Amino acid sequence: MDELKKELKIRKRVGAIFNKREEDFSEKTEWDDYLESLEDIVYNLTNNIDVQQTEQRLVEYERANRASIISNQARLAEETRKVQRAAHDQAAAVVVDDKAVAAAGGPASYAPTMSGVPAMAAQPVPLKPAAMDGNGTLLPPPGTRPPPLTDQHPAALAAAWSSGLPRARALQEAFASLLLSS
Repeated sequence: MDELKKELKIRKRVGAIFNKREEDFSEKTEWDDYLESLEDIVYNLTNNIDVQQTEQRLVEYERANRASIISNQARLAEETRKVQRAAHDQAAAVVVDDKAVAAAGGPASYAPTMSGVPAMAAQPVPLKPAAMDGNGTLLPPPGTRPPPLTDQHPAALAAAWSSGLPRARALQEAFASLLLSS
């Protein structure tokens, strides 16, 4: 896991310097060469290959392209702000629309869409609101029972996996495959 963290840290650092986009290049081959040099640097630093030369190459690139790096960072920050502002405006409109539907006696299964927000994938639409207790804690769907808390791995608990699931699945498949004759 340390190798992954190391690579992610290196990618973040190198990505802040090598922050051009495909539209910044006139030729596809130039873009491919740029990506290849970026990956070479990440690979060398991650695997401790020619670290001093690679660091020097990174510093030289940063020095030579400082203005471009700063303008690309500013462009990214502005695009992020626009997306966040649009998402905030859309969320405010959703709250108003939701209150209007509820006031009009509309269905409780009303769900807004996020079609107006750029750079966001379509979100799943809930069929009905989630059940909550008096403290605002989500309740499990009716007819289900939460798995017992044990000393299992936290990821298994987070995925609602329990040791009885494989047995239950095997029994379910066994009984489903039986042919009943009368």
